[in-house]
Amino acid sequence: WHTHIHTCCTVSAFFSFLVAVLVPDEEVAAATLGLDTPAKIAQACKDKNTPLCSAIMDDVISLAKKAKLAGFEIPRAAHFEPVQFSVEEGLMTPTFKLKRNAVQDKYQNEIDAMYETYKAANPPKAKL
Repeated sequence: WHTHIHTCCTVSAFFSFLVAVLVPDEEVAAATLGLDTPAKIAQACKDKNTPLCSAIMDDVISLAKKAKLAGFEIPRAAHFEPVQFSVEEGLMTPTFKLKRNAVQDKYQNEIDAMYETYKAANPPKAKL
């Protein structure tokens, strides 16, 4: 089983839920959705309502359920990055491990925006 996810970096930023920076798998995107060029993938990543972004989030949910993750462990919002993280960019170690702090630093504006958008769309319930 192949997912549409190449890389996933989750961030909590002291909130009660996660957001994620997700990089699509180019081969799966080409095979399943016909997105066979970097330009097509980049265009699809700009709009969270595209089939690519929907497929990625469906994969996130499916994998989370399969792993029996708790609700707070599942990202509720995502930024879709069309370019794979790299060592040269400083987002991966030389052994290709993700540098979470570097990813968070690079995408902090997007992370903040995801939290604000989610909070605005999901206001806290009034306590009686």
